[in-house]
Amino acid sequence: MDSRFYNLMLAEYKNQLADKTLGEVELTARLILEQDKNAELQAKVEELEALLEEQTKPAEEKGE
Repeated sequence: MDSRFYNLMLAEYKNQLADKTLGEVELTARLILEQDKNAELQAKVEELEALLEEQTKPAEEKGE
């Protein structure tokens, strides 16, 4: 095989590696964004649970 063939193969391997790397970078970025969203939602859930507990406690005390 001639050197042009090997150069073409090398160029294609380089493109595949670049595509894979970009894909991994994109997935990492998406993961970080989703983790941030998850943390925000978890904080909101905890806030709402505390509010619910606060609002239901007096009702329970009245029934006693």
